[in-house]
Amino acid sequence: MNTRIAVGCVAVLVAAGTVAHHAAHAQGFTDTTPMSTTSALTAPSGNSLLHGQVAELFSVYVPRAAADIQQQLDNARGFQISASAQIAQTRSLGGDADNRARVMKEEIGTSKTKRGIAKKAKDKAAVESLDATIRRQEDELQYLQNLRDAMLAEADRLATEQAAVAARVKALQFETLVAKKNEELRSPLATSDAADQYQVMLRNLLDAQRDSAEKWRLAAEKDKKVAERRIEQLEALTRLHR
Repeated sequence: MNTRIAVGCVAVLVAAGTVAHHAAHAQGFTDTTPMSTTSALTAPSGNSLLHGQVAELFSVYVPRAAADIQQQLDNARGFQISASAQIAQTRSLGGDADNRARVMKEEIGTSKTKRGIAKKAKDKAAVESLDATIRRQEDELQYLQNLRDAMLAEADRLATEQAAVAARVKALQFETLVAKKNEELRSPLATSDAADQYQVMLRNLLDAQRDSAEKWRLAAEKDKKVAERRIEQLEALTRLHR
């Protein structure tokens, strides 16, 4: 490999150092003919990229420790198990808040009816007392509505994150197989078509990582929405107790 290509490979290796959160399924060997010692890893060639085909592929993915990948897989699968229950509980709390809001609307209606009667009777004290009651009830209604919206936003965020975690599991499964193939490819016993197989596996991994990243981007947007709903809930609670 000439100096220019060698420098390029080093740059790619450095840039690729952070690639890999994920892993999944790929093809097995179809050609069991071992590579000779003058294979793609070592054979000199007039074309430096042809000479370094496998080396160039190695620059696309830098293997991580198997224990690190497995730990992330275990964590993701653990979240998948608990996420459904969390989503159901959060939606239930949102439903409770909505029911309480409905009741409060009815109470506000009753209070306004009483206020109308008191006003006709020119009962100033009763009108003032009912005005205060209505203000408090309206503040409580606002809080309950904010609480409901926050809970539903949280459930939506959890569902989006659940989909993102499923995508991450898929990518991590691909990464597990790519890391294993990477190790096999460095062996003198690697088959002649191993580089092509490895290239296909790398594409599967990168596609899965891209899909996972997009789903996490959507989950981050939901995080922002939840924070906004929680701020509204907090402000409503502050008004309720001022």
